[in-house]
Amino acid sequence: AIEYYKKSIEYDSQDYDAQYWLAMLYEQTGKKDKALEQWQKFVQITEGVENQKVWLKIAENQIKMLRNR
Repeated sequence: AIEYYKKSIEYDSQDYDAQYWLAMLYEQTGKKDKALEQWQKFVQITEGVENQKVWLKIAENQIKMLRNR
């Protein structure tokens, strides 16, 4: 699944879903550094996007949680 999302992002770096789920997968598989980096990328592309506000808040919370681990 990780490779699928990475390829999707290569094709469209603004693919919010792929960016989000890649971060989640990294987190779920114990890849904290990659998860943190991916969450930060997600935040960068979704800041200011009206229909992504809820997901942006989730990402910000995930970043805080990972930094505190």
